[in-house]
Amino acid sequence: MKSNRARVAFVVGSAAGLLLLTALKAPILPPGPDPILKPLAIFTEVLNLTRSNYVESVDVGNLLQGAYDGVTDAIDPFSYYVPEDKMGRYRAFRKARAVNPGFVLGRRGGLVYVVAPIAGSPADRAGFQTGDIVLAVDGKTTRNEALWEVESRLAGAEGSTVSIKYLRSGEDGEMEASLKRESGPESKATKTVADGVAVIRIPSFGDGTASDLARLLGSIPAGEPLILDIRDNAGGDVPEAVRSVSLLIPPGEAARITGKTEPERSVPTEGKRIRSGRTLVLIDSGTAGAAEVFAGALHDRGPADLVGESTAGMGVIQKLVPMDSGGALYLTVAEYRTPEGTELTGKSLDPTARVDIYPGDTSGGKDPILRRALDLAAAGAPKAAA
Repeated sequence: MKSNRARVAFVVGSAAGLLLLTALKAPILPPGPDPILKPLAIFTEVLNLTRSNYVESVDVGNLLQGAYDGVTDAIDPFSYYVPEDKMGRYRAFRKARAVNPGFVLGRRGGLVYVVAPIAGSPADRAGFQTGDIVLAVDGKTTRNEALWEVESRLAGAEGSTVSIKYLRSGEDGEMEASLKRESGPESKATKTVADGVAVIRIPSFGDGTASDLARLLGSIPAGEPLILDIRDNAGGDVPEAVRSVSLLIPPGEAARITGKTEPERSVPTEGKRIRSGRTLVLIDSGTAGAAEVFAGALHDRGPADLVGESTAGMGVIQKLVPMDSGGALYLTVAEYRTPEGTELTGKSLDPTARVDIYPGDTSGGKDPILRRALDLAAAGAPKAAA
């Protein structure tokens, strides 16, 4: 009945997270009863009824640990709770800086999923896709594990291997792969030409991305349309993304930062704009973080068409917040917004020209998102309607 107890802990934890999130998001009320008291009272009742009525005895400690974890799980896919008894292991994981097979991960509803495989990594070469659910690592289930715990088990020594069991939407049954752990591939921008239109692929924003982009932009004649492909670009460095987008927008604001404990401030462009003209940006659900900052700035101030699917909503600034209990919260303390104020945390950056992908649409090397962008470039139209 161990699995039953795990399910109970998951349900109680999820209920606690949702109840407390409801309380935390409640509007500010006039002086009177604290609005958080009612959800806390409901949680206490859920806990007590579970203890007294469930068919088996339950470990209250496990239930409460699930409740603490449920709070961060209900907030966003990237925040998590580290209990006191796991802080030593957590610090060792962070200090080790071990390598993983090339995943950017999130967690929602107790399930760890792939935000995107890193371009050129073992995970990418093995065909992992955005949305794949990681079920087990080296035979051990990931259910009810915090995001950092799954990340720590995926990571290891350079060249070692790890076995991953996963689930994919539209596929029957579980899938499994054995991947090598490798340091991240170079994030070089590259240029191809499709139907006479320059297509620059930016797999991630790392050291030298802006320099690569500047060199490639210099090879494209003025007045010609440009397609920038940042699909599955889910890692990377925001300052490098800002330096990159500064090559394509007027001087001024590239993004905004807002947060309760962080002063609201503008992120200015860096350097000189070297190109203007028709730009189309390819995005999908694996476009996250720095890439969303890049796309948002180009959309608002380019202006540029965003072609494809909604992005991941991962424009987060996070830090480890110590707790009096000895544990800690790795928490989103601020978020990036586009120059026009579009949130990039928890809310997607939506395309101006949406392309819905259905099974079979990409078979035989077909690329419907690129095809739509090429058609828009050929039409010479302004920003497309969604």
